[in-house]
Amino acid sequence: MTKPPTVSVVMITYNHENFIKEAIQGVLTQVSDFTIELIIANDKSTDATHQVIDELLEKNIPEHIHIRYYNHKGNKGMMSNFIWALQQAKGKYIALCEGDDYWTDPLKLQKQADFLEENKGFVLCCHNAFFLNSVSSKTQERVIPKLRQDKEYTELELNKGAWILTPTLFFRNLNDIHDILNKVESKILNSDMLLFSILGKFGKGKYIESIEPVMYRVHEGGVWSSKKHDKIFVWWNRYQLEKVLSHLHRENDEVSVFFKKRLTDLNRKLHRNLYRLNREQVKELNMDYFKWNKFEPYRIKGFIKHNFTYLRLKFGL
Repeated sequence: MTKPPTVSVVMITYNHENFIKEAIQGVLTQVSDFTIELIIANDKSTDATHQVIDELLEKNIPEHIHIRYYNHKGNKGMMSNFIWALQQAKGKYIALCEGDDYWTDPLKLQKQADFLEENKGFVLCCHNAFFLNSVSSKTQERVIPKLRQDKEYTELELNKGAWILTPTLFFRNLNDIHDILNKVESKILNSDMLLFSILGKFGKGKYIESIEPVMYRVHEGGVWSSKKHDKIFVWWNRYQLEKVLSHLHRENDEVSVFFKKRLTDLNRKLHRNLYRLNREQVKELNMDYFKWNKFEPYRIKGFIKHNFTYLRLKFGL
């Protein structure tokens, strides 16, 4: 029986033909004393992402790195593809790197694995990142939140959704995490805060300064930057996410109350901005919400019914 890898790198990708090569090479340059598996989940890209990956797989791959490439026949959607890819991970630890980001430190995985091996009370560790603008090619250092002198996140801070960028994240591969993610897969569009909050149930987090920053790419094809009506889109999806988190932490009064208060504020912002739209914006937004949620149309019907009724009557839609 083949020994399982120590680290699984989960890489989801969709239409990243201009970026996927750097993402994969950032993994292939990792130096470690353990085995690494790279799981690439291509969500039926419509550009040349598949061809670029195929060409890379034909080249020499380091012996300690094994690649498992999946090119889906149908588009799963970002959240579903992410959950599916996580389920394929066989490693003791999991690291994340989407197809438009890339790592710069060849010892990133070694340093993070060493830390979690030596510190059983921690469930995750992370580090710094640079924002890379793909249009201007300018980089900007991410300003991390102010942490205590020991650079640690408490379980409570993680529960409340600590600000961590996914390509810097490294965490223990626990069955309980997969079980929770499976239950809420269809309820939200973006999983970052949910994952951090779940991880906080199992330990603390550590910020490691000695790891070189990853490159976190900002471009028009990104999941957020390509959307119209950004504020409404982000607020609505945040509202759905925080409803899930409020329910998830119902046994913890402090965390549950924290998210319930946030829900009230988000709901006010959402309604206030919806009612400021003009006729054409309402028509466009109505259609956009169906497009954004084409895989879970039942989710959006209630939203449109309760929030657009006034607008549709007002404009005769």
